[in-house]
Amino acid sequence: MALPALLTQMMLDHPIGLWALTDLAGSSVAADINPTETGPRSPGTPTSVVFGANGAPISGLTSASFNGTTSHIAVPFSPALAPAVFTLETLFFVNANPSTTRCLFSTEQLDDSRGAKLLMDANGTLYLQLNGEGQASGVAAPLSNWHHLVGTYDGSNASLFRDGNLIGGPNAMGFLPNTNGAIQIGCNGDGANAFFPGLLFGCSLYNYALTPAQIANHYNAWQQATPEFYVPFPSGFQPWDVAGFGSINAWYTENYQGGGFGSPPTLRQSTIVGLVTGNPNIKYWALPSAINPLG
Repeated sequence: MALPALLTQMMLDHPIGLWALTDLAGSSVAADINPTETGPRSPGTPTSVVFGANGAPISGLTSASFNGTTSHIAVPFSPALAPAVFTLETLFFVNANPSTTRCLFSTEQLDDSRGAKLLMDANGTLYLQLNGEGQASGVAAPLSNWHHLVGTYDGSNASLFRDGNLIGGPNAMGFLPNTNGAIQIGCNGDGANAFFPGLLFGCSLYNYALTPAQIANHYNAWQQATPEFYVPFPSGFQPWDVAGFGSINAWYTENYQGGGFGSPPTLRQSTIVGLVTGNPNIKYWALPSAINPLG
């Protein structure tokens, strides 16, 4: 599994939910790859979502395609996924402005009186809406391009960022967390309206407001061209110190083009070390096992 710099940066900032939407074509579940130390993972159930879409914001990966009429992903309600302060983050792509306002990512209640959502209206203007009313709005995004969209609420103010820049707010407003509605990716909280027509990638939810610096870091990480990868250690392998990088507990054993170096259970320590240190496309870290999304 590829773990690009953007998803790595997201995980290091401790989301409580991270639906990368890089699931294999035909998948019946949208995997949550959030770091396990921030809480249990919460997979979503897709309806009419096409995984494995060729268009993606990162070379070598895929995204999820939403048809604008029925496609959405529902993540069951949990109090842990309804924080009073929050950040909603995603990357999106559309070829044309929607005919009516559409929802990219929602934590709102079924009747939209509580919770928040990221919206795009018929003019392409982007919004962070709270409690079904108050909004932090911004300018329209250029079409036929991928964009990074982040909405934050710090307990007092709502702000909206596109491609690393503040485009709405900070606006002072109150907020009521959702108490019963599923998280919805690609439509309103009721699961039946405002279906998004386009591609989505990397939907993440945090129980705090990311700072402008953290948001810029995410955007800049996305803009990096060099991919970063890892897989968990094979069964029976123990972490060891490699080239001064500390106790390594995760490896990626394929090259950038996807060719294999062999089946992980048969790899030897010296073989892995030689392959990793000799290939500039391979990255590896001494990270806590808790943030291994495949573990």
